Amino acid sequence: MATEKTIDIFFRSVLIMPKRKLLGVLLAAIMILALMPAGSVQAAQTTVTASTAEELINAIASDTTIVLLGDRYEFDSALLINAVENLSIAGTENTEIVIKSSIGPVLELRGCNGVTINNIFMGHDTPNNRGCGEDASVITISESKDVLIAGCILYGCGRYGFAFYNSEVTFNNTRIIDCSDSLGIAFDSVIVFNGCAFENNGYQNDDFGRSRYGGETSGFLIWVSDAFMDAELITFNTCLFAHNRNTFFKAENGEFAGTDAYNYSTTRINDCTFTDNAWELDITSAPPPDIPDDWAFYGAYEAVDARLVPKSISNAGWKKPTTRVDAAEAMVLLIERVLGQSIEDIAEEKGWDLSTPRFNDTDNVAVTFLGYAGIVQGEGGNNYNPDGVYIRAYIVTMIGKVVVTFFGVDAGGVHPFTDVPDYAAQYVGYAYETLGIKGTGDGKFDPDTPMQNQATAFFSNLVFNALRPAPEEYP
Repeated sequence: MATEKTIDIFFRSVLIMPKRKLLGVLLAAIMILALMPAGSVQAAQTTVTASTAEELINAIASDTTIVLLGDRYEFDSALLINAVENLSIAGTENTEIVIKSSIGPVLELRGCNGVTINNIFMGHDTPNNRGCGEDASVITISESKDVLIAGCILYGCGRYGFAFYNSEVTFNNTRIIDCSDSLGIAFDSVIVFNGCAFENNGYQNDDFGRSRYGGETSGFLIWVSDAFMDAELITFNTCLFAHNRNTFFKAENGEFAGTDAYNYSTTRINDCTFTDNAWELDITSAPPPDIPDDWAFYGAYEAVDARLVPKSISNAGWKKPTTRVDAAEAMVLLIERVLGQSIEDIAEEKGWDLSTPRFNDTDNVAVTFLGYAGIVQGEGGNNYNPDGVYIRAYIVTMIGKVVVTFFGVDAGGVHPFTDVPDYAAQYVGYAYETLGIKGTGDGKFDPDTPMQNQATAFFSNLVFNALRPAPEEYP
């Protein structure tokens, strides 16, 4: 039962609220009480409200209930909750917690006990289907016990919905949706999912559940030490699995298991529904996976991890030629990643109206942005020819202009090739001397050769590695 002090703080804060917010606060408090298992109300909780991200951070403490009155709580990096006990955080109506980074978790709990998170949308503030970087779960929990996630939506990007390390967690009526790689990972953790839904995860995999590396990928990954080898660690009760693009339902210590292993070793499935998941399909007749050539393999996938590859290129395939609109999309991603700003923000600062196309035959925002910047030009009659193919000389020229215009770097240099046109000469020199881009042999650069998507990603990654901010300054 709450103390008189707690009740006084709570009601003094809510009496001045609009009726809609007041109702949300009361419902949030009721939901928190309803979620607590019988006999689990330990120490009294002081109930406070938070309307901003700063207020939320300041309110985090043991023996506290935080009711979130705002619609959106935005952080630069993970919201870290460390070593607290008996803490409840409840959203009211359409409450969302996001981080602006594409790297790391949205919410992280370390060494906590008795934490309840209720009625909150969570995800990375990353454009849909672009994917996230390394360690980008939505929720990461380590060395924590008695954690309850209820009535939440964990959405992509995340790269995966959850990552748990030596923890005990229960999920009630929570959805994990649209994560780019998988449902989640667990290391020596006991997890129970009750009435949860896992939908449309693994969108960076192909229709047969193979990862962008061409190999098999699991829905979720379980790592178990010898001490936990015989334990039932993961339990799914009355859950839905629909339209997930993963070859296997799970992988335990690196050993893959399919539909015949729902109830196997550490995992138990009770009354669950499976619909149109890739692991249920017969992949014996699957076509060869789309994998870059050896020379581009690591660079292309580093570009994917750095969010430098537009979805249109991922969908088209690595060996397909890069269209003029796809080249523009790739350059815009490079600009956004290096500067840590969206093109919308940059355009607003410069007074560019992105709603007004610069060319007659495309309203693509990336093309419009680069048109304003003088990076791209049309091909006659004020037409951009968006489906035309970019050649090697064009892409290197585009890179050079971006480097000069947006990054303030001198994109000049000397090259040894005999076939480079004058308009591209200085930029090919920059690509040769600074980025290490080579020719095709016999002193040739082959400037008119169409660019393949794998080469576009490879080139973008070289520029990003040369110009990106230090890791602690990643946007």
